[in-house]
Amino acid sequence: MVPWHLIELKENPDIACDIWQQMLLGIADYPAPLKKRRVRGISSPWIIPELKKLMFQRDKLNKIASSFSTDVNWTSYKHLKNKVNYEIKKAKMNHFNKFFKENCRNKKNTWKGILNRLIGSESKSTKITQLETEDTITTDPIEISNLLNTHFPQIGPSLASQIQDTSSKYNDYITPTKQIFSLVETSSQEIF
Repeated sequence: MVPWHLIELKENPDIACDIWQQMLLGIADYPAPLKKRRVRGISSPWIIPELKKLMFQRDKLNKIASSFSTDVNWTSYKHLKNKVNYEIKKAKMNHFNKFFKENCRNKKNTWKGILNRLIGSESKSTKITQLETEDTITTDPIEISNLLNTHFPQIGPSLASQIQDTSSKYNDYITPTKQIFSLVETSSQEIF
């Protein structure tokens, strides 16, 4: 039984919501646990067709060794797996060595390559060419920078001063109900 009553004991709605979420996720994670999956997103330009062939052969040997478990099959698979790992590391090292040699005098391209290839994120900068304030339009980059530097430190305190203090609790906004929410344990026969 889940102790839902603990939520009602909290006066802070954020804490109550966090507790409710943790309890619900704890229940949901039991029959359907979170599984990690590898998602391909970053391209690997060092993986050339010859390496892909080796990787395909390695995977094929893995299936054979799993299906027909003999020492010879497992030895062949492990040997090819080690060779593929070595070739990938070597190709990756050669790729980055070549990239840094080609861009050693160009800092912009070097950092762009580091972000794109090593971290996997592209630069998404937006250049502000003009800024409209109350009664003027500014196009000077230095003036735009100064306006932004004065605006953002002031906006937080300005907005916070407009929020009225309240003594309300989240329970004040919830209508009581007699309905009950519960999850019933499911057997494997019901699923399959």
